[in-house]
Amino acid sequence: MSTGGVLVFGVDTASVKPKPGDVVRVVGKLIAFNSELEVVQPIVTKIGTAAVPAARSVSGADVNAFNFQGQLASVADVLVTAFSGTATSRSYNVTVTDNAGTQFTV
Repeated sequence: MSTGGVLVFGVDTASVKPKPGDVVRVVGKLIAFNSELEVVQPIVTKIGTAAVPAARSVSGADVNAFNFQGQLASVADVLVTAFSGTATSRSYNVTVTDNAGTQFTV
């Protein structure tokens, strides 16, 4: 199964606007942060398109354990329990609870 993800930080979002299905080349500095590998100071170039991989079905516990960090994942049957953020930041935190009672933030 393809996972379709890697952590990339510091992308110039004014000029780089990848869409689902875009195949990109990322060149940058590889570092470790919070036990995860990520690319910083990236140069991102679109080199093609491909089918979007299917999302991996995971649980809220998997999300909390970062078991599938950087991968396209889906949690079924969640209930929104809290919402925070501001329109000016365009960044929001949504807290949900899955059908096993596990709470996590997306």
